[in-house]
Amino acid sequence: MSNLQKTGKIILNPFEDPLDEDLKKDKIMFSIQEPEFDMSSYVGRFMSFRKICNPFIAFYSNGKIKDMQKLLEDQKEAEEEQFNFKGDYKLPMSEDEILKLKIARTVVRTAIHPDTGEFIPWPMRMSSFIVCNLPISYGMIITAPTPMNTIIWQGINQTYNASVNYGNRNASGKTSIQDIGKSYAVAMTASISVSLIIRKVIAMKVGNVKGAKGIIYNSISAFFAVSTAGFINAYLMRLKELDTGIDIYEPDHPEIVVGKSKAAAE
Repeated sequence: MSNLQKTGKIILNPFEDPLDEDLKKDKIMFSIQEPEFDMSSYVGRFMSFRKICNPFIAFYSNGKIKDMQKLLEDQKEAEEEQFNFKGDYKLPMSEDEILKLKIARTVVRTAIHPDTGEFIPWPMRMSSFIVCNLPISYGMIITAPTPMNTIIWQGINQTYNASVNYGNRNASGKTSIQDIGKSYAVAMTASISVSLIIRKVIAMKVGNVKGAKGIIYNSISAFFAVSTAGFINAYLMRLKELDTGIDIYEPDHPEIVVGKSKAAAE
């Protein structure tokens, strides 16, 4: 049954009386198609990114995520009907309903690739990033700062970063195996080189430190190595998109591609 009845009232519950205005009390006008944060500002983009990196949403089963995806699809369908009838996507909803939709939107966003519609492998999801990085960070900071340990842990870290960048790539721009291999090789070389150089400099200045000071110096070395390599890795992985642009879509019909844009890729 359509959500729009002859009365023109929106029925979120089929047992509600569309003529009963009291049912609209304590409802909030809400649309799932409006971004939760101001994406035109740095703070808004930061808050959005922080939300999808929440490790507490990393452990939903694929079946549960599919249910959330269906919930969002049903909501969008109802909003489309509302827009066609009144020219506004917003529907009256309770706070609990809105919270449920916001959680579903965040979980689906981090678990299902927006271009392919397929599940992103669990370790590559942004919600899994903190969980997967805990043992890697431990290895880089706590293990003895020998050249071999440095090479092993920086190699593991950059392998993981490359997989995350690939899993969350913009799939509308084709990235070749050569591009991926180049990004991986350069990032690996940069991270190992920077880490080894910094640790060599630290050793020359302060000697073979151990204990709490050793952990601090390991942290400094790992930070600069990971930051440098992370920038190079992300830049090279996205370089193809910057050169050719990414697909842009019709605002009211996101399934329709209207062209490619380099500005959007930037």
